[in-house]
Order: sequence, then structure tokens, then C-alpha cells
Amino acid sequence: MGTLSLAVELQDRQTVVISTGGEGLAAVEALLAAGASVRWIGPEIPEKIDCSGAPEIKRRSFRPGDLAGCLLAIAGDLPDAVSHAVGAAA
Repeated sequence: MGTLSLAVELQDRQTVVISTGGEGLAAVEALLAAGASVRWIGPEIPEKIDCSGAPEIKRRSFRPGDLAGCLLAIAGDLPDAVSHAVGAAA
């Protein structure tokens, strides 16, 4: 897998992480450290997470409206149907 580096001003910008569980924690932490407002969506997000910052957590499946108003969305390892829905919504 290749690597893509981006420089984006995220201070106070809405971002979304869609993941099936703890795999999204690194992305959430990085976004919070950059000053972003983070919404983490996934049905398997652990009840207790060791996360510095305060992400908005939605323990449920992705919905197309979840990306409204966001600057950046990061999708984890998702089932094909969910990946296609995220791509279509983006």
C-alpha cells in the first residue's frame, strides 16, 4: 500500500472517522491533536477509550448524512457495502 501525505489546516474544522472499532483510535487522536472537531462513527467503538480530547462518538452504523459539513473523512477497514456508501456520500 502506498502513502499519501497531506498538509491541511484542521483547526476547528469538522472531520469524521468511520471505523469498525478500536482501529480508528489513531486517526481520532491525530485529528484531535491537529485541533479538528472529530466525530467517530462505528458500531463497535469500545465503551471505554483512552483518548486525549473529546471526540463526538456515535456507536452505530454509517449514514450518508454523516459527512454533511465535514472537511475530511477517514474510513477504516469496512465491509464493502459500507465502503461504497461512504464513497458515494463523499
